[in-house]
Amino acid sequence: MNRISKLQVLLLALMGLFTAACSEDALSGIGAGPSDWISVSMATTTQAPTTTLPPTFSINNINWFNDTVADSAPGDPEEVLASVRDRRAGDRFVQVTMDELGSVLPDLQLPEINVEPITHVTSQLVFESGSSELNNDPLAALGWWSAEPYTQARSAAQVAVLTVSLDSAAEEEVESDFDRTCDRFPDREPCLTSGVGVDTRWEFETATGTTTLWYDGEYRYEFFIKDTVEVALAERMRSSFTDIDEVLAEREANPPAMSTTTTVPE
Repeated sequence: MNRISKLQVLLLALMGLFTAACSEDALSGIGAGPSDWISVSMATTTQAPTTTLPPTFSINNINWFNDTVADSAPGDPEEVLASVRDRRAGDRFVQVTMDELGSVLPDLQLPEINVEPITHVTSQLVFESGSSELNNDPLAALGWWSAEPYTQARSAAQVAVLTVSLDSAAEEEVESDFDRTCDRFPDREPCLTSGVGVDTRWEFETATGTTTLWYDGEYRYEFFIKDTVEVALAERMRSSFTDIDEVLAEREANPPAMSTTTTVPE
């Protein structure tokens, strides 16, 4: 019995040592070596930042591409037109500076608010074909671009287009029913309307964007914005039209810290 008891004690002692060796603390170092050189990629999740509408900014903060086609605009509109004719070279659409545009068309309105991705604006006066007289429809045209004008196709880089026409029926259209203006442009469908009286707007949807038409005084405005511009931003730009003299005054008071070099397209 003494031999059996001693053997049992010995076995119990060995089992105790084995259990202690296999405890959590004793096993904690196993694998520490390989973990030093085995790179384990841990999946991490990050919360996407809250997105807001792209910024809006003043037309004064973009590049007026035609600012360098003339040194300055004379005070007399007829002198301005004479200067523009001198560089016309037979073209109907002639690049003009904003000062020249404001001198010839002092009642013109422009969108004071611009939106991304616009970076440049171009301005033109339109002449009658084969004549030195200004055209009526359109009378002026402006384009807003997402890249330097005429370096890319209009379909790619032109974001918005404004045409201004001298419309003898403008006052009558404001006082008439909605359908009358829709009927004037039967090739533009669908024709949607909103507003009342002088605030009436007509909208024509196309495959690439929306043209908004309205009357102001003797002018008819048609403003196209591509559908790549968010709806809310496009509406902010449409609703920000102000007199060109206010735009020019702001430009003079706060000239941009940018240099412009204009290469007029042939």
